[in-house]
Amino acid sequence: MSRTATGIAAILLLFLFVSSTFAAIAPVSNSFSSSKISESLLSSGSNLQRVIVYGSGEIEALSSDMRVTYTLGGRDNFFAFGNLDRSSLANLASLPEVIKVFPDVKLDYNDSRLDTQGGLIQTDMYRVRSLLGADKVNSVLNVTGAGVKVAVVDTGTDFGNPELTGAIARDKKGIPLQLDPDGSGIILTNNTATKLVNSSGVYLDLVKDGAGTKVHVYLGAAGYPWVVQSVRWNFFNFKIGTDPEHYIVSKSGIYHFGIGYEGTPGGGLLFPTLVVDSKIAGAYDTVYVDLETAPRISTFLLGSFLPYNVESDQSFWGKPAHRIGDGSEAIASDFNGDGMPDISAGMIGARTLDVFGAITSGKSNFDFDIGALNGTLLAPMDPNGNYVGVMYDFQGHGTQTAANIASRGTNSYDVYANGTKYRLEGVAPGSQVIAVKGIYIGDIFYGWMWTSGFDYDPNLRQWVYSGNHRAELISNSWGISSWPILASGMGYDVVSALEDAL
Repeated sequence: MSRTATGIAAILLLFLFVSSTFAAIAPVSNSFSSSKISESLLSSGSNLQRVIVYGSGEIEALSSDMRVTYTLGGRDNFFAFGNLDRSSLANLASLPEVIKVFPDVKLDYNDSRLDTQGGLIQTDMYRVRSLLGADKVNSVLNVTGAGVKVAVVDTGTDFGNPELTGAIARDKKGIPLQLDPDGSGIILTNNTATKLVNSSGVYLDLVKDGAGTKVHVYLGAAGYPWVVQSVRWNFFNFKIGTDPEHYIVSKSGIYHFGIGYEGTPGGGLLFPTLVVDSKIAGAYDTVYVDLETAPRISTFLLGSFLPYNVESDQSFWGKPAHRIGDGSEAIASDFNGDGMPDISAGMIGARTLDVFGAITSGKSNFDFDIGALNGTLLAPMDPNGNYVGVMYDFQGHGTQTAANIASRGTNSYDVYANGTKYRLEGVAPGSQVIAVKGIYIGDIFYGWMWTSGFDYDPNLRQWVYSGNHRAELISNSWGISSWPILASGMGYDVVSALEDAL
């Protein structure tokens, strides 16, 4: 562990020792004691338990009873973050390494779209800029936030929003800096097919003369304990070209297909996804998403009622090609031709934490083998074509927050329906956004460490400082800083301690 990471761990553990909560914990013993488990966990009826374990000794001892995604601390004292089946709680608590098991607290975001009192929703961002003086700072001083990366720890960010498409933060190689430590942004594309040519065009042969193709669909926590579910796809073949001279080319001849799942307030959305090796055989680099067919599939397979009036064309042909690093990562479509997207799948290129071990080195979990360690922070896209990382906003709050900061003001809006249009720039319209999806407090810790320049090594169970912060600023629009794990005053809790240390 680097000296910086060690110092942060020491500060956190100091807060543990002075806490009156931990002072009351009984000495560790080999026998199971219900006092080791938080009362809220004991009373919870949920099968999936997201937990934070405070312990001492060998962290690996916990792996038999919980999926450890990351840790803070070391051998003497540690926090372990992860999830487990409710039936494993007693076994976990019986381990001598475990001092206390806490629930990973779910964050409560306010969604203004769900407000029943319309007067609470104010679309006055242009006035806020004036009140803050941001408009004068931007225009007179020419200070727009250009070159500044802001991490927005929230419900995710929808970069399909045209005001934010140009605000995607990137590393020096042009790769997007987007993080999903909650593990929801994975599209499995490890289902393969070849092309089928007939008189009406070129198709992705998924039906295979009625035999169909077994398609793995990653649902994450929404489908727990069936994090990955399978469907036998024998409904229709997707079109990928018009004739043998005009079609989407796979250099190897092996096309990778998948169905992405994204949960939204309006119901689940399923996105047909195609991945091809467009330049070098075996090096998968290009993604196509059939947004026009997504509503039909979502209704058929999930029963979702979606307000999209669009004809399902069952085709990848004619759809935009998305590649990581060239500015085409955003996935959105305008169905009615008014110049504004009607549907969005967010963007490809996010780094997603594999919290459920869906992409593991063994076949026992989900009947396939892609080859990564449990709890691995996945690359933005698998070069072998087996998965794609995506960033999307499951609620809308994160996109609103990001727009308040970095909206480009590219479009004009008739806010009051009186013919007067306004451009809705953020307070720093030149800044770039690092979206960090934070649904639980454990996601927040991981997001803070990563955006502050740390990388987690799952082999060593340690954070290693890269030498540079990824973000200059971190936005946290998810609540106050107190946390019930410690009986401490506000500002003296472990959340505030980590924030101060970073």
